[in-house]
Amino acid sequence: MVTMSRRGNNEGTIRQRADGKWEAAVQFNGRRHWLRAASQAEARRGLAELRRKHATGELVPPSRLTVAEHLGTWLEVAGADLRPRTRVDYEWVTRTFLIPAFGHVRLQRLTPAMVALEFARLNTAGTHSPKTRLNAFRTFHRALTVARYWGLIGTNPLDAVEAPKASRSAPSIWSRDEAETFLAALQPGAWDATLFLILAGTGCRIGEALAARWDDFDRDTGALTIRRNIVTIHGAYVEGDPKTQAGKRTVVLPGFAIDGLKAWRPAQLAQRLAAGPSWRDSGRIITLSDGESPAHHIAYSRFKGTCGAAGVPKTRMHDLRHLHASFLLSAGLPLPAVSARLGHANPAITARFYAHALAGVDSAAATAIDGLATRPAAASG
Repeated sequence: MVTMSRRGNNEGTIRQRADGKWEAAVQFNGRRHWLRAASQAEARRGLAELRRKHATGELVPPSRLTVAEHLGTWLEVAGADLRPRTRVDYEWVTRTFLIPAFGHVRLQRLTPAMVALEFARLNTAGTHSPKTRLNAFRTFHRALTVARYWGLIGTNPLDAVEAPKASRSAPSIWSRDEAETFLAALQPGAWDATLFLILAGTGCRIGEALAARWDDFDRDTGALTIRRNIVTIHGAYVEGDPKTQAGKRTVVLPGFAIDGLKAWRPAQLAQRLAAGPSWRDSGRIITLSDGESPAHHIAYSRFKGTCGAAGVPKTRMHDLRHLHASFLLSAGLPLPAVSARLGHANPAITARFYAHALAGVDSAAATAIDGLATRPAAASG
């Protein structure tokens, strides 16, 4: 026997099926939504949830689309607007983490518990760094946000999941004496020395320095305009825009970097003459003897060798950027000015990265303001 409970417009119906199960159904905008339940009370709760989702905009048409199918479409659509390096990173995360773990699940059946459990397993396994796990989580969150915008899901289940923790280790920064020792060890008129002088003197990213061209350097003002960035994709260099819109900037070079460029220019022209027709003309400042840009691993190898020859602690080449920023902040330069020089999207990013240097500035500020008050002399014993 089938029991039917009818309700008003848009309130739906509840009925008991011949097999004893209960079914709730409701129609909105000409589309029928339904669910099955083990009891009448459960059917009532389910019907109320359908009405709530409709009222909040969370109710979407039923679909058998899987997570893997959505991720494939998302990458294809979003790829045209992504920077090349970002697209490669998204593809790697999707292929390595997301599809193996969630690809078979229907998109509308993905729950916060499923996601939380899988990321907990990744954390326990310890096969990937915390930063990699956080990047995987952020990529998945972005893909599911798009699914919600497209009307494929009512809510993003990752909104209810805590993101993996990934603490940022403090950069290794030389002392002033170590920095001076390193710069003094550089040989003028060499591509590697010129690269290191640009990195230390501007705080730019490695890819930005490698992409810089002579046309970007104003010999009259000593300013370098950063317009491009180079990234490595599948073993090949790809040139594109800087990391952020703020990355397009003009920075004035310090004297030691200008001197380095002046020493390198005639040496590069001599290499071009010697190479003849085999020279690869890119107009870039940093080139090898055939005009090609040095691969990242070659530049890093030269950097480590220079550190060893100078007798300073070996660190990452990218830490020259941190050295630059830390010295400027420690010298009391305004945070917005340092942020603009680094090409950060906003000063808050600079403050987060270089809190250690700002702590020194805050101590200096306390010392300066302390002079406003005349404190009583300490009582003698």
